[in-house]
Amino acid sequence: MYEALAKPTLGHLDPAFLAVMDEVREMQRAVMGTKNELTMPISGTGSAGMETCLVNLIQPGDKVLVGVNGVFGSRIAAVAPPPVTKRIRSCNVGSWCRQIASIHSHD
Repeated sequence: MYEALAKPTLGHLDPAFLAVMDEVREMQRAVMGTKNELTMPISGTGSAGMETCLVNLIQPGDKVLVGVNGVFGSRIAAVAPPPVTKRIRSCNVGSWCRQIASIHSHD
């Protein structure tokens, strides 16, 4: 381990790093079953992953229901574009069901 730590750090533009990234992207495409050249790993927290999915999958006019019952729900509600998001706050399943039915009946 110490030998590996003693080696110089590879920067994100280093040719050796880019070669590793290309290999990882190819393996990731195989796992995801896609040929999309824009497939790439992104390093970040769980919140960063959720935000990445949300901002890339939601299109203008889409309806998004965000259940807020803690920190992560609050983060997603904050990241989701307000015109396409309905936020509900709840503490139990029965209450969620009533709120979802109420929201659905108004759309």
